Amino acid sequence: QDCKIIEFAAKLTAIDNASGELLGIVDEYQSFNDPEEIIDPVITKITGIDNSTVQGHSIDWEPVSRLLSNADIVVAHNAQFDRGVMDRFLLLSQDKVWLCSMKDINWMERGLNKRSQEILCIWHGFYYDSHRAMFDVDALIHLVTYNVEGATNAVLELLTNATKPTYRIIALNSDFHKKDLL
Repeated sequence: QDCKIIEFAAKLTAIDNASGELLGIVDEYQSFNDPEEIIDPVITKITGIDNSTVQGHSIDWEPVSRLLSNADIVVAHNAQFDRGVMDRFLLLSQDKVWLCSMKDINWMERGLNKRSQEILCIWHGFYYDSHRAMFDVDALIHLVTYNVEGATNAVLELLTNATKPTYRIIALNSDFHKKDLL
């Protein structure tokens, strides 16, 4: 609810629906964004981004809107967080199908018992400079389109899951002892 964007990156990709092969990058956008408040030193330690890095920068929402308009689905690792932030800044985000590469891919079935993007990439044999927006985007694209011997590309699982409806049922103000019944 209160998170401010300090760096944004996105790529629009073309994926072969049958094989999961990455056909190419169609469009991309990246920008720093000045949150107009002091960046927490912990964030600076994780990302290397400080107030001098973002000073005077802002996201141009027109190219972001163009990317989202042309996307059939939006994929993020921990999409619940990213979508929550994007929905606040761009109404178009609320109308898109969002998929989570952390939760909408059964990594356990693939023999991987952790779901952080960094760990998954390492297990797939590559390392990247994490916690920078475009590096994270590039790593995610590689991760979900990576050919693993004996397994389908993870992006095919995402595409299958994109066609499945999801529902969230919330029982507000219900008695705790009725939770199993509900």
